[in-house]
Amino acid sequence: MRQLFGLNIRHAAFVAIALFLSSCASYQLDDAREMTPSGDPFTQALYDAYLNHSARAYEEENEELSNAFASRAIAAAQGTVVAPVVPVSGALQSGTGSIATFDAARSRLTSALSTGRSSAPVQAANAQAAFDCWYLRAIDPESDAAAVSRCQSEFNSSIAALEAAIAPPPVQVTLPDPANFTSYFGFDEWFLRADALDVIGAAMETARTGGHGEIVLGGHTDTSGRASYNDGLSLRRAEAVKATMIELGALPDAIRVVAYGETQLAVPTGDNVREALNRRVEIQLVP
Repeated sequence: MRQLFGLNIRHAAFVAIALFLSSCASYQLDDAREMTPSGDPFTQALYDAYLNHSARAYEEENEELSNAFASRAIAAAQGTVVAPVVPVSGALQSGTGSIATFDAARSRLTSALSTGRSSAPVQAANAQAAFDCWYLRAIDPESDAAAVSRCQSEFNSSIAALEAAIAPPPVQVTLPDPANFTSYFGFDEWFLRADALDVIGAAMETARTGGHGEIVLGGHTDTSGRASYNDGLSLRRAEAVKATMIELGALPDAIRVVAYGETQLAVPTGDNVREALNRRVEIQLVP
């Protein structure tokens, strides 16, 4: 009976201690909920984030962790500057990671917070609270591996959102518009006349000022003569334009030559028809 009575006393004492700790946690969480944070948006968002973590820990009946988050929520609501927790070597539970991992994560966080507190306050507050959750869970003997992993995942997603929010907008690159020029040739000729040289000079000036990256030269002929001969003639015409462009400063690797022969007529005609507008090299400036 005394033994039974003694067990009952120890059980009653355990229940009383548990109830006392629970009431303490409830008091701090309730006290935090009654606060009215004032100040900048980051402080208010940080208060909300810590309060949510405190409530979650309280639902898990993790009194110490709930109190830890509640106290940080209270400090934020009172206007105290609350920095991310500083990892301490040797405090981590087995299997929760290394101190180097937490140090690197905190360094990444503080770097983002320097601008994120003002430009992305909600994302910054969520990232800080998630980091604290990750570390505090990692040193808390009552937190299992799943809880630690959950907070780590929350931190990873939160810090990514913060960094995306504070990233500078992408530089808008304005590409030049495509431009087309045409040099014409005499019958069965591939040397450049004065008017063709003028066209090539204008094309080169446009390419220089516009920043075009590639020049495509398409050689063409009319339908007079054999198709196989015209294929070679259209190539000679395009190569003549290429040589002149290189002399004027174009890079050889930036020029692409295509010989179309009589297959793409500017003016449709029958076979063996001389047409001046078909004897040409089309110069295409590509962005």
